Amino acid sequence: MPAKLRCFVAMAFGQKDTDAIFKILRKTLAPLGINAQRVDRIEHNDNIDTRIISEIEAADLVIADLTYARPSVYFDASISGRYRSFSRPGAITSGNATTTRTATAMSTSIKMRNIIAWSSPSDETFPGRLTRRVTKVIAPLVRSRVASEAAKERRLAFERLSTVEKGRALFDTAWSHFKRARYKELDLRSRQGENLSTRSFSIHSSMRHSAFVATKRVGRRFEFVFCQTVLAVPLRLGQTHYPWLAFPPYHGDGFNFFDDTPDEIDEDVLVLSLGSGGIKRLQKQLPSARPGPFESTLTYDTETDFSIYKRKIPSIRRHITFHVFESADRLARLSEILAERFPYRVTSKSG
Repeated sequence: MPAKLRCFVAMAFGQKDTDAIFKILRKTLAPLGINAQRVDRIEHNDNIDTRIISEIEAADLVIADLTYARPSVYFDASISGRYRSFSRPGAITSGNATTTRTATAMSTSIKMRNIIAWSSPSDETFPGRLTRRVTKVIAPLVRSRVASEAAKERRLAFERLSTVEKGRALFDTAWSHFKRARYKELDLRSRQGENLSTRSFSIHSSMRHSAFVATKRVGRRFEFVFCQTVLAVPLRLGQTHYPWLAFPPYHGDGFNFFDDTPDEIDEDVLVLSLGSGGIKRLQKQLPSARPGPFESTLTYDTETDFSIYKRKIPSIRRHITFHVFESADRLARLSEILAERFPYRVTSKSG
């Protein structure tokens, strides 16, 4: 279960009705997984104003009771709005309807809030109205907490796998993604120890360990994906790929490449590494590359003359991107990240 949410309550102290309302607040919010506190119930040795501000900064939710028109409460309610940009819901205002009727004129920002009024601590409708408002306000935060906890569990589960199991899980995750995205796939592991040369690909055996290729036509663009799982980005990974970058590893008609020549090619190299420091190592090997559009990516553009294949076709623009996935957190989120970088879409023409 996600950790309890923290709620800071700003209200008048030492009044029987507000003290009773605070008890109702705590009792109402507890089943929602919210721990409500007010500053006079917290043991501390700080300056009171400093402590209040720090409590508001740390709170997931702020409730300001406007009864008795305490200026400090209006201040607390106003500054809590500053923290909405930090994914906190801000302030929920409440108060005794008769006591706060004229008090709201003290602050225009507070006056515009949707106040949850109560007539007395025995108001039986107040807990229900408070529950509905708070439930709606914290819903995005609760979803975020649940997602964060799920991500943590995925990371821990991934870390418990052996090295071999991690490599297999990463391969299967990436393979499944591109299959669902309707790429044509070729598992390169089946012929290890020899060069693979088919009508569609020519890739050296050193590049095929725990690797696969996926291709797709999208309109006038040809998409080519090479995905490989490694223990760590080797010192010569860039050099290993240099021949590939100069001479693309597809030269047959298995994907109608030459029968219907594309205007441009997108090539993505996915390196799923169980090590660390791979993107820096790769950057040294590929000095002409620049930072890509996503985290831990390098990219550059080139143009290739395909006359080496004895075909009379014009040079084709190629956009090449290296993606390095490292750390247990990012590898455990591989499926989510691939969905972001390679979203499912309907192709206008498949080859």
